[in-house]
Amino acid sequence: MFVVLVLVVGKLFFTQPLHWSPGLCGRWELLGKNSLFEDEDEKERSHRLVQYPLQFLQLTGRPEPILGSGTMNLLPYDSLYWGWIGMVAGIVSGALIGLFFHQERWLGGYNSFPRRLVRLGHISFFGLGILSVLMGITVRQLAFDPDTVRLAGRFFFIGQVTMPVCCFLTAWRSWLRHLFPVPVLSLGTAVSLLLWRWPHS
Repeated sequence: MFVVLVLVVGKLFFTQPLHWSPGLCGRWELLGKNSLFEDEDEKERSHRLVQYPLQFLQLTGRPEPILGSGTMNLLPYDSLYWGWIGMVAGIVSGALIGLFFHQERWLGGYNSFPRRLVRLGHISFFGLGILSVLMGITVRQLAFDPDTVRLAGRFFFIGQVTMPVCCFLTAWRSWLRHLFPVPVLSLGTAVSLLLWRWPHS
């Protein structure tokens, strides 16, 4: 039954004869005669294989995305690098916090205000790190206005740095919670700028 299902699905999706050709980094990419990139030479094909999932485009028949700066980074900083730095900071902070989790009354207990803020600061490293990576990929693939990208990047970087700092400072002194408008407004402005100037076909 499983074999029959596989054959039916294969017949539905692969109506054209298929052949296999070596892709980048030793991987194999499935190419059909109806490939969107059939007429390109090897250099152009390699460039596109880096940018787009070939099989997805081939199977869905979706049009090519709006091309922007390719692999050029228009942000005022390397958001991919700093996104992964945020992941490392999340791992390190989680490891340090984990050293004290066995203490029932540490920072006033699990539901205490300081302990909640410490957990929030730890999670913000991961959350904003992921957003930083997504932002870096997005502005490389779509034709954003360079000035918009640079401005949004500055606001996002401020928010990415100050959000965990505000969390930990507030856990230390509750009155420092009044600093939270800085990261919140910075991140909100960055995302709003990108959505406002989103390139359309």
